[in-house]
Amino acid sequence: MVRANFPPDIGPLNEDEILLIDASLPALALGDNSVLEVTLQAILHRHCSAEQWQYYESLPPELREAALDRVRAQIPMIGP
Repeated sequence: MVRANFPPDIGPLNEDEILLIDASLPALALGDNSVLEVTLQAILHRHCSAEQWQYYESLPPELREAALDRVRAQIPMIGP
């Protein structure tokens, strides 16, 4: 079961996070989601507490993907 308050609110991105997303867009445009997935994981990791990150890592793959989808939905430049 996914916790109600997970993932945390991402809020404004820092400059490095914006650069990572920009770098992932060409691959995304070609249908390769793997670069964006790694980027979203990095952003999530930065915004999580140690306990939240441990929880994320304990999730089965389909729930990890759902959590990353919720992170992605919080980032206007890439949207849902």
